[in-house]
Amino acid sequence: MLYTKYNKGGTMVKFRGLRKKSGFSVTELAQKLGVSIWTVYAWEGGKTKPRMDSIKALARLLNVSETELITAFEK
Repeated sequence: MLYTKYNKGGTMVKFRGLRKKSGFSVTELAQKLGVSIWTVYAWEGGKTKPRMDSIKALARLLNVSETELITAFEK
């Protein structure tokens, strides 16, 4: 768990859990979204948050509501 000690509020745990539950690796998710794997790692680590267009795409890919996804990124 690369970012655990730097994460505040469990963002990585929440988002990573949603990603893994949906069966995506970091690489697969990054490719589907057209972002780098480092962007996905930054989201999981709580270093950055996705833009709204990425939230919408993530919600569709992960089969969750946008609200649930936004809540996963709150600190």
